[in-house]
Amino acid sequence: MVTNVYGTEYVYIACTPVDLQFVKLHFVPVLERMGLGFLVRQEDAIWTADRVVRVNQRLRDANRYLIVVTDATLRDSSIRAEIDWIIRYRPNLATVLRLGKTRLKGVHPQIEILDRMDLQSNWGEEDIQGLTDRLTEKKPRQVSKDTETTQDATQLTRAKDLKMIQVAQKHINYLSPVYGQMDYFHDTYFTDKSFLYGDYGAILRPELVVWQLFSSTENARYQREGKRPIRRIAPLLRKDYSLHEIDLIKYNFHFQMSLGMECVVFFTDDNLILDRNTASDNLVIIRNVASISCPHFYWDDNDVLAIVENKDKVNTLHAYCHDVSIDADSITMKYNSQSYSSVDVDLKRLFGRFLFQLQSGKCALTKQPLDRTGWRVVKVFDAEGNGNNTLINCLAVADTKEARNIRDELAREGKLRLALSAEIMKTYQIDSIWHLQLCDRGLQQHPISPRALDYLNPSFCLYNALTGKS
Repeated sequence: MVTNVYGTEYVYIACTPVDLQFVKLHFVPVLERMGLGFLVRQEDAIWTADRVVRVNQRLRDANRYLIVVTDATLRDSSIRAEIDWIIRYRPNLATVLRLGKTRLKGVHPQIEILDRMDLQSNWGEEDIQGLTDRLTEKKPRQVSKDTETTQDATQLTRAKDLKMIQVAQKHINYLSPVYGQMDYFHDTYFTDKSFLYGDYGAILRPELVVWQLFSSTENARYQREGKRPIRRIAPLLRKDYSLHEIDLIKYNFHFQMSLGMECVVFFTDDNLILDRNTASDNLVIIRNVASISCPHFYWDDNDVLAIVENKDKVNTLHAYCHDVSIDADSITMKYNSQSYSSVDVDLKRLFGRFLFQLQSGKCALTKQPLDRTGWRVVKVFDAEGNGNNTLINCLAVADTKEARNIRDELAREGKLRLALSAEIMKTYQIDSIWHLQLCDRGLQQHPISPRALDYLNPSFCLYNALTGKS
């Protein structure tokens, strides 16, 4: 039996529910003879939030990939997200199995770059041998047998993943009945120190998607009832950030705001500012109700919540967050109905202050100080006027001929549609199928709500699974 650090090697099979019986009848026996396990995404009829998290983890961990293409595939848009992910991150480990003469470009515009095997309609010995040869040729990722370093690192990552899920669920278990009491006028802040740690992927990890949807769903209900929205307070260090760091930080806020959250950002030279003012590095603070924290959420092994229900202490913390949110140096950002559109808006008014500080007062294209010349906020991607007005599509640039020439040259190359590279998403373990789609700078008419991820791929049913709605 071939093994890796996760156990038996397995093949991820992307197929429609209609083709599942054929896959199990003909393909699975071949895998079993080769000592390979398998995962078929459509084993469950409905995607639950937990299942989406699990499937994303399996996509990352699989050793080989099979994409089964039939006429049914053309009618099933949900498989597109899986194919997107495979093409972007594991194209050398994938094989397309085409039954019949299905038009490949109708399935995915880039699917022809993958290895392909056209199968006979009667599934004969030639097909079996061909599939066996294809799977043998695909070289899976190897784990060194001379050291346990890789295995230890993987186990540590998995332990942190598990802790994130446990901590998020404990927050939800406590907050659900609190938020369910309609007579409370809840005024809530979240504080988060992950940026100060340099962990720009922490809140984007798939293990926290249930928490993100829970908090954004409650936030949407707050606003429907005329209450103050939940605000996320995120301090950022004043420093020169790399281009990759800037892209990740912008995408973090983009993700939150796409779910309808309001973000309060302030720049600081003190990386312990939250510890000093709140005695914790992350908090949920509900005025007159409670504060909830898990000290050093991203690093410690424990998952014990510290819950304070003393009103005086809670309201003191709440007052600190309120003062931060209204401070003249703080920047409040949120999306509106024009964010996922290409209509002309004043991008400098919306994001100018934030981008100026994030870019250390330098032009994103020429690196010259912005305050020496006039400057403006422009779109990164705007091919044929189709770039949206989201934060990830904005740059602060000098209003000079040099900057305009560089931007025009980049626009002609047409390679700027996605805000995050495959390498960056993989490095920070945020290579989830919804992030791959949400980082599209050309995405239009996208809802600003907790349903944002379901809109990307209706088969997720994440919002419905979380809220119990049909």
